[in-house]
Amino acid sequence: MKSVILSIVILLIVPLSAQSGQMWNALELQVKPGEAAEVIAAIDKFKASDPGKTGESSVRVHRILFAGANPATHIVVGLYGSRADYDKISQAASQTNDFPKLLKSIGKVAKPLSNVSNGTIQGWGTVSNDDKIWTAINLQVKDPMLFMQSMNEMMSSTDTKNFPGQIWLSRVAYGNAGFGGSSNMVVSIGYQSQTEMEKWNDQLYATGAWAKFMKANAENSTVINSVLSEIVKTWDNDLSLEDFKQ
Repeated sequence: MKSVILSIVILLIVPLSAQSGQMWNALELQVKPGEAAEVIAAIDKFKASDPGKTGESSVRVHRILFAGANPATHIVVGLYGSRADYDKISQAASQTNDFPKLLKSIGKVAKPLSNVSNGTIQGWGTVSNDDKIWTAINLQVKDPMLFMQSMNEMMSSTDTKNFPGQIWLSRVAYGNAGFGGSSNMVVSIGYQSQTEMEKWNDQLYATGAWAKFMKANAENSTVINSVLSEIVKTWDNDLSLEDFKQ
């Protein structure tokens, strides 16, 4: 129970730095079989409270479809326009009994495995709340600038002009040590469906832009792990993903 409280407090309450800019936090949970609805219900109850309505944020629960050896079953993701917004929400939550009740409810059915705070660097594609299928690729990158520039070149080429989803490149600000190793960057890709994802990947992998990107980063980046997940529910408080700037 103490580990549950510590991890969720770090995710949602404790201010991580004074850095401004778009950020998103992710908490991986191993939920007991058949108990996912309890997690949703607990967050529902908290988000209906006064502290749950404070500030601008978007919280979403993802159900993990594939994660390799990672035993996590769900991810709770929080989006914030800045760390100042995050701090405001944190302070409001820490001054009531509603948040401890949330912790207690989740602690009965789930175990936290990891938590991380990321800052967005750049995005491509069409930002849409309709994208429910997400791939998150954690990377250890030697030269982040090279990686960003080569990704931007790929996504700005004619080969990718029909990309149907959205891609976000983020730096791992805090919580670099993940289940499969340490990472400093994460690529998040959103699609409306797995069918859309498969169709696009088949097209992308046959392009010169993809081959050039892979060649540029063959010795520059290492994939730590990749996770495919599906959004189960979203709670928006005066902020949604579509408010994020690319």
